[in-house]
Amino acid sequence: MSPTDAIYHYNNNALSYLNIGAAMGDEMIRALNDMAFCYEDCDAQIAPGIVSIGNRVWNDYNMDGIQDSNEPGIPGVSLVIWSDSDGDNIPDWQGFGGVQVTDSDGYYNFTSLEPGNYTVFVWSVDNWGPGEPLEGFHSTNAFVSNANNDVDFDNNGFGNPFTDIMAGVVTLTLDQEPLDDGDSYNCYFNYDASGNNTINFGFFNLDVVAGGPSCQILELPLGWSTFSTYMLPYNTDINVVLSPIYDHVVIVKDYSGNAYLPEFLFNGIGAIDVGQGYHIKTTADVSVEICGTYLFPENHSISLTSGWNLIGYLRLEPAEIAAVLADVTQTNNLIIAKDYMGNAYLPEWNFNSVADMEPGRGYQLKIVLDDVLYFLSNSENY
Repeated sequence: MSPTDAIYHYNNNALSYLNIGAAMGDEMIRALNDMAFCYEDCDAQIAPGIVSIGNRVWNDYNMDGIQDSNEPGIPGVSLVIWSDSDGDNIPDWQGFGGVQVTDSDGYYNFTSLEPGNYTVFVWSVDNWGPGEPLEGFHSTNAFVSNANNDVDFDNNGFGNPFTDIMAGVVTLTLDQEPLDDGDSYNCYFNYDASGNNTINFGFFNLDVVAGGPSCQILELPLGWSTFSTYMLPYNTDINVVLSPIYDHVVIVKDYSGNAYLPEFLFNGIGAIDVGQGYHIKTTADVSVEICGTYLFPENHSISLTSGWNLIGYLRLEPAEIAAVLADVTQTNNLIIAKDYMGNAYLPEWNFNSVADMEPGRGYQLKIVLDDVLYFLSNSENY
């Protein structure tokens, strides 16, 4: 046999072996798929010998303790599980069973557990600090203490912020757990009947609620004016908020006289504050869009200090200034209120040239004693 023939036969045999190997691999893959996805030869399911527990940590926008369809899960929340072997509703001191972190939709699951009594809680580690998933959140209302009732979509957690938010003890039993509650499917093992996915934790953050606009456009005239916003910007630093009109801003001042001077790269204000107004001087008529989270007015009262204040207006629609400030004037605490044009409201003299408070504007108030201003919701009328 010539060298050329030898090379030919070698390559041909190698190709045959590769084809045989590929065919065998395809058969193995089909066999594994048949086992995993139950295409054939799948007998009745049996109990897996282990149990699981889970479900969701969610943002309870309306604070009613019930998961609504528009309320999202909270990702990245750390939870722990603890056993209660003697059934006294007190976690065993050596009963720690591990940590799970909620997924992108707020779901968690503790698997491969022995049947028995367990409690799950959102613990104080990696949850409440700056930049962590529950910063600014509180455990929601309507706490259901009986977490063992197999009811989904309710709130089973209770506790104070920065502490462990604990659910009641749940008894996990083989083949006795709620069905069709999200357990993984397997044609050989009945994980559904051995898993309880009804233990939920609701939280709310008054700065992160449903509904309302996602942006607000402020119209600023040439020269001096005032502004405020009913949005919590994604970045609250005033130089970021006003960056679209940077070239037209001469100066911005808060009620204390702190200034932002973009020409000199000086920012004595820092971040804008919820409910506060600001003086601004611009070199042209300009508009700026502020996007972020809407601040519902009924959830954001404004603290007033004795003397001069510069406040914002958080409602979506204008309202008469006398009505909005009625609680302050009823106690004879308001001396004067002014808009940026100098129009005044003097309750002692029953004089009002301001007329309505408007979204996007700031208003100067001089009061006698410290006070608090509360807004009605957008659904209510003054």
